[in-house]
Amino acid sequence: MDISTLLIGLAPGALLFLAGYLIRYRRMYFLISGYNTMSAEKKKQVDTEGLGRFMGGCLFLMGGLMMAGMSLVAFRMETAGLYVMLIILPVVIYLLIGAQKFDGTTRDESGRMKTSSKILLGGIIFFLIVLTGGIVYSMQTNSKPVVLVLSQQSVEITGMYGVTLERASIRDISLQETLPAILKRTNGSAVENHLKGNFTMETVGKVKLFIDRSIPPFIMIRTEDQTIFVNQGTAADTKALYDAMLNP
Repeated sequence: MDISTLLIGLAPGALLFLAGYLIRYRRMYFLISGYNTMSAEKKKQVDTEGLGRFMGGCLFLMGGLMMAGMSLVAFRMETAGLYVMLIILPVVIYLLIGAQKFDGTTRDESGRMKTSSKILLGGIIFFLIVLTGGIVYSMQTNSKPVVLVLSQQSVEITGMYGVTLERASIRDISLQETLPAILKRTNGSAVENHLKGNFTMETVGKVKLFIDRSIPPFIMIRTEDQTIFVNQGTAADTKALYDAMLNP
């Protein structure tokens, strides 16, 4: 378990719980975004007690999801933790929609929501849906083995953080059963055992990784100025790729 990740991750969840408690039970409605800047006249059109109860409950749920997700991450279950925390976005959408029934300033004289309010709310919800889809797509993409395009002139690693290597620049290609210790990530993604991008390794220094570190072996490619590790979804596929790289 990563204690530092757990402690850092629990802090945002605790703050959400605190905000929910202060709004719902201590009636500190000035903490509600937008409400504290309303004029006195507009505040009269808001059911502050109902809004406070509703928002407090949503904040408790969001805080719980944040804590649960970061706890899973701390126990090295990054994918599960990230998916749990992603549920926060639908909760935010639910909060935005549900809060409208307590806010009379968004209604016209007939009690219907104003067109301008609908457009603003729809725009925010659309952005959150796109954001959620983008995060899920990125996580799924980063968990798939990279695709290599081999030719007699080059080795191309496709996808995010991909690189094209001229065969003339490759000094060595070897098959490694173990990896040097990973010291830090400098610019890359790390979802459980799926590592892609730029990292720093013990004894090797700066490297590019395109690996699932739970599935050895690993192909190490050394060029004049960089070191790259890559593997596939199974050991057999990695060995077949290694043979293909040696015999283009």
